[in-house]
Amino acid sequence: MRFKLFGKNETRHDIAEFIYKNYYKTAYYTAYKYCDDHAMAEEAAQEAIFQAIKNFDQLKDSGKLESWLKAIARNNVLKMLKSMAKSPAVKCQAHFKKELEKIFHYARQKNITN
Repeated sequence: MRFKLFGKNETRHDIAEFIYKNYYKTAYYTAYKYCDDHAMAEEAAQEAIFQAIKNFDQLKDSGKLESWLKAIARNNVLKMLKSMAKSPAVKCQAHFKKELEKIFHYARQKNITN
């Protein structure tokens, strides 16, 4: 399916270039809003652009390209965060943080800290 913004002679490469040039920043800022991490936002945005290019033919309304891409970027970040939350390193870090908080709380009670 071709949209009015693309002519009959546009190739998949032309469509990919158009999406990247016009929507990468949108995808990045959307992702960053959800994770507050530049590296994660870049990864989520790149994946969103790739998915949008790959599945471009599924988009039925060209006027919804931006919102569709934002949704893909958001979903990518949420998927990444969910995956991180399940990782043993994050669970260990959360446990370590709780233990440190207990130690600092005890130290404050005993006036051990400044």
